[in-house]
Amino acid sequence: ETELAVSGFTLHKLLVQTQAEYIDWLCSNLKSGQVVGCDFQCFSLGQIEQFDRLFSEKGIILKDSGDLFETIWKDRPKLSEAAIYEHEVKFAGKSRKEKLKELRHEMEKAGADFILLSALDEVAHLLNLRGKDVECNPVFIGYVVVEKKNTILFINSRKITPELKIILEKDGISLMPYENISQYISSISNKKIWIDQSTMNAKLALALPKNSMIAKPSAVMLSKAVKNEKECKHIRQVMAKDGAALVKAF
Repeated sequence: ETELAVSGFTLHKLLVQTQAEYIDWLCSNLKSGQVVGCDFQCFSLGQIEQFDRLFSEKGIILKDSGDLFETIWKDRPKLSEAAIYEHEVKFAGKSRKEKLKELRHEMEKAGADFILLSALDEVAHLLNLRGKDVECNPVFIGYVVVEKKNTILFINSRKITPELKIILEKDGISLMPYENISQYISSISNKKIWIDQSTMNAKLALALPKNSMIAKPSAVMLSKAVKNEKECKHIRQVMAKDGAALVKAF
């Protein structure tokens, strides 16, 4: 608060950490006809739809401002280029081929030609890969599109070693540049694309061809919640080690 005192910013402390109280504040303080801008890439489709509904009730207009910092943040750090690595089957309990086969079965039941994944934990889980792009989380920045026969990982190619690229190609996974995802999905026509509106960013979701979207919870998220025998075994081992560490600490 002291640092912000002369900055022109006013600190509003959240009463409930998980609630978007700023939306309530905007609805209470803005007048009908005024415009709220935000970067749709930073919010899920579900969030943007909720914001728009609440703003519309007050006559407030919601617009995608894009990333305004892109032009003014001259020394902005680049996205991580840390190499990703395999999460071995002895820990995962299932190969990526098995997981992709199960996912395609769920796609068929949902009537989907594609599924588009953006949640980093889902991407890592499905492909049995791990990374270091987020501090204290073994995930990496990327998108995955699973088709009926092919799988595409949109990622910075510098993060993939030549050896890992060969392994992925053998498993039917091809690579495309991370920034090409928008161009790729906008080129799809007469196909049904499954997305999870609670995790897919609104900018990408709204770029999908009209009437192509199947919006429902991700099958990968649901399957990830059900641990296999090997995963359960490793969780128990970790809990035993954690318990021993706590006993020593106290």
